[in-house]
Amino acid sequence: MVISFKDQVLEEQLARRSAEQALSASQVARRDLQRFAWIVASDEPLELDNKEFLTVASIVKAIKWFQEPSQIRRLPIMVEDCILSTTAASGEYSKVERFGINPPVLFAKLRAATPLQLLALLDRAEQFPQSQIDQERWVK
Repeated sequence: MVISFKDQVLEEQLARRSAEQALSASQVARRDLQRFAWIVASDEPLELDNKEFLTVASIVKAIKWFQEPSQIRRLPIMVEDCILSTTAASGEYSKVERFGINPPVLFAKLRAATPLQLLALLDRAEQFPQSQIDQERWVK
């Protein structure tokens, strides 16, 4: 497996670290990705129920915006903005209440999450199959 990056800064860092450690660039990248996965998995998971997770996953898949690492900290704000933008004139969260979630509770959970918890949630949401999200939308 060959791992490459289009980001010039990452390429340069990878080449430098590869030369310093007498490893191929691919070996260094693989090792670093394994370390990253271990760090993400070692943090306490964010406590979301199935419906809350499906709501977040649906929003993440619709946005497709989280390209840069620094954007992860904006996940709570993006979820909140998306849910609030679907609020009915009466103040009810019309679209998400049918999923059975309490939006203010979800917002509080996301705001209290650590960066690693947000990263793990984002990673899981990006990998979650869209077909399962679509199927759950019709379940009451």
